[in-house]
Amino acid sequence: MTKNIETSLIICDSYPPDVGGMASTTFRLANYLSIDGKPAVVLTVKRDVIKTFWGTKQISVNKTEDYITSFNKYGNFKDNWNKLLPGNIKPKVVVAVYMGSSAHWAYQISNKMDIPFYIMCIGSDINCHFEKLCKKWKYKRLIKAASRIGILSEEMREKFNVFPRYLRKIILLPPGFDHNLFIPQKKTTKYDFLFVGRVRHIKGLDRLINAISKIKTPLKLGIISPFVEADSEYLASCKKLSSDVASQHKIKWLQDQTQKEMLAHYNSTRFVVVPSRSEGAPHVVLEAMSCERPVIAADVGRIKEIMGSKGFLFNTEKELSSLIDKGSRNKLIIPSGLREQALSIASNEVERLAYREFTKIDTIVKSTS
Repeated sequence: MTKNIETSLIICDSYPPDVGGMASTTFRLANYLSIDGKPAVVLTVKRDVIKTFWGTKQISVNKTEDYITSFNKYGNFKDNWNKLLPGNIKPKVVVAVYMGSSAHWAYQISNKMDIPFYIMCIGSDINCHFEKLCKKWKYKRLIKAASRIGILSEEMREKFNVFPRYLRKIILLPPGFDHNLFIPQKKTTKYDFLFVGRVRHIKGLDRLINAISKIKTPLKLGIISPFVEADSEYLASCKKLSSDVASQHKIKWLQDQTQKEMLAHYNSTRFVVVPSRSEGAPHVVLEAMSCERPVIAADVGRIKEIMGSKGFLFNTEKELSSLIDKGSRNKLIIPSGLREQALSIASNEVERLAYREFTKIDTIVKSTS
């Protein structure tokens, strides 16, 4: 009989070669959660397709609809599970990245396989729709069953006050990013200001375009966002806003960009702007600072902690417009030591140890050896 391969299982909706902060986070998480040298298995669960990754390889692609009903019957689930995870892989823990469908899958798999599961909250999953969905059975059941729930800012902890008996499960996790990739480079300036993020109301792109519309000095704004992840109505409204200011300012829309392309964009802009209405610990702030790019950002989530005195914070659209105006006229004093600040906040080793402690992997392996 072939011996089972024991490792971690991660459920998410974005993983390289996908772009964005969630894909980057999941990639680091997969590297951190190996067991006895065996890389973690990653399932990206989307509306149409489930992809299975093991290490750096994609090992299977399946239709999501074939698995939705299989949770109800163990036999069907077991048959489908063998198709998802070939090679005698046996998960010791299952980790959901995002409080939503990923956590629901992790919960179901945990039940079927009798293994602990953990939920890692990115930010928008809690701040966008948590209160609404808490009224339904799903979130309450997930929170009750999870061994631990990780959050990326203290601001998110308050949302869980509706479940006081489970507050002990909440763990604050450290921020992180790819230190080695995001480095300062000499590039020709392409943009005065750069927005990076999904086109959704919570990311505040409308606030940025409105702020720029009040500036008389002609500006170049770069907008980097995967349209496939956009809120269609909100995207349309932002497109309308951008067309209204097109006679005064130049706005360039860019869709999916690889991490290496992102490196070039950061290094070819004067300021990176994060106008979010809510955040956890956004990658874009750390990545920009690591490239020695100054950041103008809303004072939400963990942004103030990350930037310290090295950035420009705002609370209102009027304050944002003022910062944009001053930046456009070279009236902002650019701080030095931005990369050092980012590296002091986000340590890869600290992040690795925190996630292994969060999932209790070393304890689990030791107790079963």
